[in-house]
Amino acid sequence: MKKKLILFLLLLLFILFLMSVWISRKNNQQINRRENSESLTGQTLSTSKFFDPALFDEGITIASRQNTSFSEKVGGGIVPHHLLASHLIADFFSGLSQKNYKTIVLLGPNHDESGGKILTSSLTWDTPFGSVMADTEIVSFLLTKNIAQEDLEVFGEEHSLATLIPFIKFYLPDTRVVPIILRKTTTKEELVTLAEVLKNFYSEEKLIIASIDFSHYLNSEQAKSKDKVTLKYMQTFDYEKLLNLSSDYIDSPPSIVGLLMTMQKIRKTKMKVIENTNSGEILNDKSIPSTSYFSIIYY
Repeated sequence: MKKKLILFLLLLLFILFLMSVWISRKNNQQINRRENSESLTGQTLSTSKFFDPALFDEGITIASRQNTSFSEKVGGGIVPHHLLASHLIADFFSGLSQKNYKTIVLLGPNHDESGGKILTSSLTWDTPFGSVMADTEIVSFLLTKNIAQEDLEVFGEEHSLATLIPFIKFYLPDTRVVPIILRKTTTKEELVTLAEVLKNFYSEEKLIIASIDFSHYLNSEQAKSKDKVTLKYMQTFDYEKLLNLSSDYIDSPPSIVGLLMTMQKIRKTKMKVIENTNSGEILNDKSIPSTSYFSIIYY
């Protein structure tokens, strides 16, 4: 009987020890996040590392010739972040430039899979055309409710949103942004929570965009085949299949699912594919490993 009591007490002490370690780590994480947020005061995020003047100018020039304009009441969209497809990016934002959007929510991949599963930032972005402010109301809500975390180090190295910010400043100069990057491990339940928040903040003056490159490393014809599959899943809002796609199909399943969930919640489920191409077609070499791109609006 005494042996059992001693074993029970030892087990209890071990459990208490583990709980104290866990609580200590959580407290340290909260302190570190708070210290990181305080240290961000006065700092900005730079787009210069990812800005290519030649590709930017080429995209702007092509977009000016196409003179795209969207008559639809666009609530969301998909656009690439690979600057080789700068004409798709420029054409997309040029088509939106006549709209009065005050905030753009940007969803994109966390390529390094670093930090928390959902990251955002309240910092201002520097571009060659001036600064782009964050919509701090939405960002603060995401942080306060622990839906997202803030991590300057990760954002400073991530190009998926940084490549789009100069285009936003060029075409929609007064628009604020809510940058959100997602790790592939983000769960469906976490995306539902995020989409619900974005729905609650949504108005006709806000836009939700997923910054996504699609099929990777396959040749042009293979990429086209994969894009047909991905497009079918997007058209049918098949979240389970989308979340299980590999980089043969898409670089950020959580970003596309987060966008589609939000589109369903705000009732902007009509899809219009503006363009679908790949780097093999752009470079006129269909044998090389390629990246594929979609430009899509939801209304």
